[in-house]
Amino acid sequence: MSSFQEEGAVASQTQHNMDTPYQQNEARPSMLTESSGATLAPGSSGHANIDTAQESRSAVRDDSPTSGKHEITVTETEHTPSFTAGDIIAYNERHASTDRHELKSPITRIAELSMNASTISTYTKSEAETDLESGHDEKVTSWVNNTAIEARTREQNISSLRNSGTTRPLDSFNIPLPDEKQSEFTGLMRFTWFSTYRRLFSIVFAGNLVAIIILTSKLWPTNFKYINLSTLATAASANFAVAILIRQDYISNSLYHICWRIPHSTHPRVRQVFAKVYEQGGVHSGAAVAGTCWFLILTAVIIKLYVDQIMMSIPILTLTCILMSILIIIIAFAWPKSRAKILAKVDEKGEKIRGPGSSPGHNRFEMSHRFGGWLAIALFWAEAMLLVDQSRKTNHTSFGSELVRLPTFWFLAIITFHLVLPWLMLRRWTFEVKKCSGHAVQFSTNHKLEPLSGLAISESPLLEWHPFATFPRVDGTPGTSLIVSAVGDWTMRNVKNPKTQYWVKGFPKTGVLSMALVFKKVVVVTTGSGIGPCLSLMLESPEIRKTQISAILWQANDPFTTYGDELVDRVFDSTKNAVIIDSNWRKNKDDKKIRILPKTHLIPMSYNLFLESGAEAVFVISNKEVTKEVVNGLEKRGVPAYGPIWDS
Repeated sequence: MSSFQEEGAVASQTQHNMDTPYQQNEARPSMLTESSGATLAPGSSGHANIDTAQESRSAVRDDSPTSGKHEITVTETEHTPSFTAGDIIAYNERHASTDRHELKSPITRIAELSMNASTISTYTKSEAETDLESGHDEKVTSWVNNTAIEARTREQNISSLRNSGTTRPLDSFNIPLPDEKQSEFTGLMRFTWFSTYRRLFSIVFAGNLVAIIILTSKLWPTNFKYINLSTLATAASANFAVAILIRQDYISNSLYHICWRIPHSTHPRVRQVFAKVYEQGGVHSGAAVAGTCWFLILTAVIIKLYVDQIMMSIPILTLTCILMSILIIIIAFAWPKSRAKILAKVDEKGEKIRGPGSSPGHNRFEMSHRFGGWLAIALFWAEAMLLVDQSRKTNHTSFGSELVRLPTFWFLAIITFHLVLPWLMLRRWTFEVKKCSGHAVQFSTNHKLEPLSGLAISESPLLEWHPFATFPRVDGTPGTSLIVSAVGDWTMRNVKNPKTQYWVKGFPKTGVLSMALVFKKVVVVTTGSGIGPCLSLMLESPEIRKTQISAILWQANDPFTTYGDELVDRVFDSTKNAVIIDSNWRKNKDDKKIRILPKTHLIPMSYNLFLESGAEAVFVISNKEVTKEVVNGLEKRGVPAYGPIWDS
C-alpha cells in the first residue's frame, strides 16, 4: 500500500463501519430520536408521529387544509411508517426556522431541505403540495424517500469528516495517475512558456512589431528623423487605449457573458478555448509594451530632431524623456520577475520575508501602476498639446482645428474617461461582520450583486484594493457575502479587527470560476478560503448555474472551526459528491501529529473525481503555487483544467 493510501486507513475504517443508507434492506431502529425529544415512530395504523411524543396526531392534521386526504410511505426501516401531507406541511411550518444542527432524523432533514431554495433537491414543497392535491402520491413518495437518502448520506459525511478528517477514505482514490502526455520540454513550451496569456501577448506585440518594421525600414537610418511624429504618437496612444480598455470591468464582464452563451452542444474543444477568456490580460500587457516601443521610437526621433537643430523645443524634449522614463519604470515594476524581486517585502538584512503576513509586493506594484499611469497620461496630454501647438505654427492653422484632427487627442480622451469612470462610482458600503474564527471572517451586505461576480474593497481607496469573490448570503436573506482569510498583511489586520464599512468602486467583476458555465459538468477543487469563490457558483440557482457541479474537493484546516458549521453545510447542499479533507486532523485532541499529505496529492484526487463523475473540466481555486501545480499537472495529462493566473 502506498503512503497516499495508508493516509486514508483511519477514514476507510470509519467509512466501513458506517452503513450505506437505503442501499441494502437492513433492519434499522424503529424510533429515531431528535435532541428536542421529537420522534418518528411507526404506528400500528401506519401513521407517524412527527413532532413530540406528547403531541396528539389530530393536532398535526388540524394544522393543514390537506389533512387526511393523502398518505405517503417512507421507506426508513423494515417497518414501513407513513404520514400524511398534513404532517409534512405542518412539520415544515413548525420547524423551518429550527437550528439545523439540533435536528437529526431523516424526516427532519426532509422538512429542512424542502424549505431551502438552494437544496440539491429540485422538487420543492409547493410542488409537493400541488401533486398531493392532484392525487400524484407516488411522485411525492419518491421525492420524500430520495430526500431522506440524501439527508442520511449528508449526516454520514459530516460524521466522517469530524471523526476521521475526511468525507471519503483517501485510499479510495485508486485510479492510477497516467504519465504526462508530453515530454518535459513540450509541456513547458505549451503550458508555461506559451500559455494562453503569453500567446495573446505575442499576437498583439507581433502585430505591432510588423508595423514598426514596415514604417521604419524605408527611412532607416539616413532619413530616420523624418518619420511623422503624429503617426508615432497615434500608434503609441492607440496601444495604450487598448491596454486600458481591456482592463475595464464592464468590457471584461461582457466578454465573459458572450462566452457563457456558447451552447453546451458546441464541440468541447471550442468551449475549452473560449473558457480561457480570463487570460485576456495578455492583450493588456502586449498592448502596453507595444505602446511603449512606439513611444521609444518617438523619443528617439525627437532627440534626433533636436540634435540636428530641426525642432528646437526644450519643453517637448524634456517631457518626452521624462514620460519615456516613467513608462520604462512602470513596465519594469509590472514584469513578474521584477515585481517579485524589486517589490517584495524584505527584512533588515535585505532577505525576502516569506510565510503568513508577508507582502508579495502587490500593494507596491498597484501603487506604482496607478500613480505612474496617471502621471504618464497627464504628461502625454501635455506633450500632445505642445505637438499640436508646434504643428499649428508650421501649418498656420488654429489650435482647435489641429487638435481635433490629431488621432492622439481622441485616444487620450478615451483613456482619460475610462480612468475616471470607476472613481465616479466610488461608494462606502456597510457590512455585517461574522467572525468565523481567528483565521477567517465573513462580511455580508444587503447590496445584491450580479451572479458569479467579485468585489474589490478598500480602507484607503488611493492606496490599495483587495478583490474577493462574492456569493449569496448563506442565511438565505437577500444580499451578498464574501470571506476574508488571513493570508497577508491587510487581510490579517482586517480579520483581527474587522470594520463595518469599506470603500467599493467600479463594476463588480466576473471571476474565473464563472467560465464553468461553458461546460455541462465540472469538478471544483479548492483549498482554504478558496471555498468562497466556489460558493459563488455552487449557491446560484439552477436557472443561472446551468452547469452541474459533479464533485467538489475542498481541503482546509479544521473547516468546521475555521469557517463555521453553516458554511460547511452549504457545501454539502451544493452537490451530492462533496469531498472535504481536514488537513489539520488529529486522531485525538492530545495527539500532536497532524495528517501529512503529499504536496501533489490534489492532482491524483482531482483526476479520480474527473473520471468518476464524467466531468468535462476541472476548476482549481487555491493559492498561486497550488493552483499552478494542479492545473499544469492535469493539463499535461489531457484534462481541461482552469484556474486564476494572478496577472494583475
